[in-house]
Amino acid sequence: MNALLNWLFGVDRLPFGDEGVVFAFQRPLPAWGWAAVVACAAALAVLSYRRLEGGRGVRGVLASARGVVLVLLAMLACGPSLMREQVRIEPDWVVVLVDRSASLTIEDAHDAAGRPISREAQMRAALAGASEEFARLSRDRRVLWLGFAGGAFELEPDGSGIAELGAPTGLSTSLGGAISEALRRTAGRPLSAIVIVSDGRSVDEPAASAIRQLRQERVQVVVTPLGSAEPMSDLALGVVEAPSQAFTNDLVRMHVRVDRHGAGDGPGAVVRLVETSTGRVVDEQRVEAGPAGSHALTLATRHEHAEGVWYSVEIVPEGRDLSVRNNVRQVEVAFVDRPLRVAYFDGYPRWEFRYLKNLLLRERTIRSSNVLLAADRQYIQESDVLMTSLPRTTADWSAYDVVLLGDVRGELLTTVQAEALREHIASRGAGLIWIAGSGATPRTWRESPLADLLPFSPSAFSGGDPPVWPEPVTLVPTEAARLLGVLALPGTAGGGSAEEEGGVDLTDPAGGWTLLRWAQRIPTSSLKSAAEVLAEGRPAGGSSEASALVISMRYGSGRVLYVATDETWRWRFGRGEALSERFWVPLIRLLGSDSLGRGGQSASLRATPTDVLVEQGVRIELRVLDQAFIDARPSSTPVAIRRKQEGLARPVTAALVRTDSAESAAMSFGGLWTPTEPGEYVISVNDPRLVDKTQPVQVTVRERDDELRFPEADHGFLARLAASAEDLGAVVPIESLHTVPPMLQRRELRLEAPPEVETLWDKPWALIALLTLLVVEWVGRRMLTLA
Repeated sequence: MNALLNWLFGVDRLPFGDEGVVFAFQRPLPAWGWAAVVACAAALAVLSYRRLEGGRGVRGVLASARGVVLVLLAMLACGPSLMREQVRIEPDWVVVLVDRSASLTIEDAHDAAGRPISREAQMRAALAGASEEFARLSRDRRVLWLGFAGGAFELEPDGSGIAELGAPTGLSTSLGGAISEALRRTAGRPLSAIVIVSDGRSVDEPAASAIRQLRQERVQVVVTPLGSAEPMSDLALGVVEAPSQAFTNDLVRMHVRVDRHGAGDGPGAVVRLVETSTGRVVDEQRVEAGPAGSHALTLATRHEHAEGVWYSVEIVPEGRDLSVRNNVRQVEVAFVDRPLRVAYFDGYPRWEFRYLKNLLLRERTIRSSNVLLAADRQYIQESDVLMTSLPRTTADWSAYDVVLLGDVRGELLTTVQAEALREHIASRGAGLIWIAGSGATPRTWRESPLADLLPFSPSAFSGGDPPVWPEPVTLVPTEAARLLGVLALPGTAGGGSAEEEGGVDLTDPAGGWTLLRWAQRIPTSSLKSAAEVLAEGRPAGGSSEASALVISMRYGSGRVLYVATDETWRWRFGRGEALSERFWVPLIRLLGSDSLGRGGQSASLRATPTDVLVEQGVRIELRVLDQAFIDARPSSTPVAIRRKQEGLARPVTAALVRTDSAESAAMSFGGLWTPTEPGEYVISVNDPRLVDKTQPVQVTVRERDDELRFPEADHGFLARLAASAEDLGAVVPIESLHTVPPMLQRRELRLEAPPEVETLWDKPWALIALLTLLVVEWVGRRMLTLA
């Protein structure tokens, strides 16, 4: 039938019976209009044939023909056509933002059986359970999957309705930036909703303009939080400071800062120092349970052989810890087997000199030069290594790791000698120990260049000498000494208890021999800002406050100690030489360890600071004493900077430019390196003439926004984000993720274009029908007239 109609009406573009094709008038009349047209046509037809002679039947047929012609003309005037509406449905968009940062590796979620799982596993399980709903959503709506960490990136669908997620490796999260990117990608399109699957960790918040746009466009915001809603405690290694080199059999101290993050009290833990090659635990310290904060610890070890040793500093939590990725740090220490070189100068053979000199000569790990300086510039010495003349230059002083100055007059060292010694301590890490005396120290050193190395201000005392205690004192080490591993004496915090030490308590004045009968009284108010007290002098009668007795101060690369008494020899009456050795040897070795990485070498490499953030500058300095290298007069020298992680590109080479003056005895180079990526870096000299003469240095570079430093989830931030969308915001538990697709609003657009039209009034049928009716009427009229 439709084919017949198509043939009769000559239709080709819009056939009868096609979907959506309807008959319509381009200029339609209302029903009453058509009624009027029919009435008028009938009236005209009747009036035309009422007076005409002829049979009533014939006139009725001819009148009907005329009426039909009139109605047909009216229909053609209205434009009969076949029409099909042009309507296009623009599907709305749903954006799913999936967190791909490293914080998803934190195990603070639980599976259906209550077992701990990571946030990543929690999310994948929820997405798998909601795959059918998301697949159904994708069939009639546009679903855009975006992963986000430091930035947003598109995720490819995997065919099951869920996107290919990949591993969560981002070191920071920018949720605000991800929302802005989602709005940018869907600009000009009907955006129905943004679904956010995240733990809430973010370095930024959505911009105010983005929030306004969400509200104005009535975009639904649905957040599904990951991880634990209850803040959990996390232990993390903050800073690990360890020397790059140390003497064999020396006590090597590593200063560790343990940070506890999160709300509420966290579990205790044991911090261990493990020798990596053997797995042997060489030291451990306990961190008690408690609230958030930082804890400073000191771990110590010894090693017998001259070699490089890798150690691991590890946190072993006693309860559940939020993240284990920040619980381990690797450090390397190169052990060197050579004697410590000491020079000891005093003004006269006082008892302290005699016993300390013998101690130095007796100690097998020390090579000493012990000299008595007289006012007539003659000197008497009893030494392992004879000193042919007093050191004058920095190069001369470099033969010694530690210098001891007793009660010797300041003018016995010339200004040039004193300046060279100061430079040796500041730049090469050597140590200086002042041993106070009643004759010259520190009074005669006020005008010397070495006055800068006194840990207190001589001008604070009348005549330059601190006052002397009017009564005997006992030596009591402080917590600072314990952290440094020195002054571990009987009855003190760093040593054993009196019971463990055979009843000996060095802080007890009742023994008599424990009393120091001469000591300078140095109040802490006179100390310089960089000084710290390692031991206090407490009066035997307890009549007044204690004063500083052993003082430490960093000076440049080295360290200075001031011992405000020369009475430690008295301890031999109680326990022979053992107590003097426990007092002096660790102090001397503490100062000598700093010089190992810089002194006694033909070149030394240094980087400061060694723990930095991305885009923070690191100063690299190289000091060269090798004469053959100096004679070559290079203007620069290369260093190689390599990340320790596997699979990385070849090392970066940087040039250090010369920074020393022409008259300097050593050649110095310096440069600034700005790391752009986080990681553990090793910096080494890349010049073949110096490769075997320098030790590499390590630098730790951290991400500025490293969220693993604070890995707890932030569900409150996600709740505030949902609330910013007003009535269109919702928080849905991750277990109910499958309910999210059905609850999303529909915002597809119905776009109507001008309809497709095929006119019928200009087809041949219209002319044929009209002519046929007219011919019929004309023939009928002629027949009536002839009759």
